[in-house]
Amino acid sequence: MALPRLHLAHLPTPLTHHPELDRLVGAEVWVKRDDMTSGAAAGNKIRKLEWLLAHARQVQSTTVLTCGGVQSNHARATALVAAELGLRALLFLRAADPSQPTPTTGNLLLDRMAGAELRFINPEQYADRDRVMGNAAEALSARGERPYVIPEGGSNGRGALGYVQAMREIRQQLDHGLAGGPRGFDVVVHACGSGGTAASTIAAARFRNRPLGWPSLPSRISPPTGTGLAVVILPASSAAWLVQIAKPCRLRSTTG
Repeated sequence: MALPRLHLAHLPTPLTHHPELDRLVGAEVWVKRDDMTSGAAAGNKIRKLEWLLAHARQVQSTTVLTCGGVQSNHARATALVAAELGLRALLFLRAADPSQPTPTTGNLLLDRMAGAELRFINPEQYADRDRVMGNAAEALSARGERPYVIPEGGSNGRGALGYVQAMREIRQQLDHGLAGGPRGFDVVVHACGSGGTAASTIAAARFRNRPLGWPSLPSRISPPTGTGLAVVILPASSAAWLVQIAKPCRLRSTTG
């Protein structure tokens, strides 16, 4: 069984080291520059989208639905890559008061430039975002479209494969003598919003029965929902299952 993957990111991204940062932190610190994965769609989300949008194309979807905050990096990356692939994007964006005009700046400006349809919802509606997007998907299906729902942050088992591959990439860089040689890191520290990257590092810890040799230390950047553990463990378990049964196949990124 082969899982499709679009090759969208500029990989591998470099590992960089600055002694000044070591002195500031009090430890030897290496930075994985995933801000260099792409152009306007750069960041960690494009690694997940390589797997998610490949699946969307495989099932012949016409519209991609996802969600996030008004300035969501995930929503912005999804809108831009969907436009590149000829897919329509429908974004559900959390706003304190959807009835008030939202300044078209930053990621929101890029969302509009990419041609995405934007629907602003309040925090209470956002708490039920899976049902909101599910209802929208049903409405699109009734009109003859083929919707593809991507959860917040691209955080499900398939999306988690993005950072399973990223952890494998780091291991390969170390094996080639980068980042101070073949020895592993003591810990990997990363931002944690929807839990997908944390899930990926958990799954990657036993990738192909070859332990990477370091623990993951997520640092939360979004408000807690009370379901953080479940959010992390469920994508991790499904990603680990996918890793065991499948090897990725190449699917070229083309426009149209």
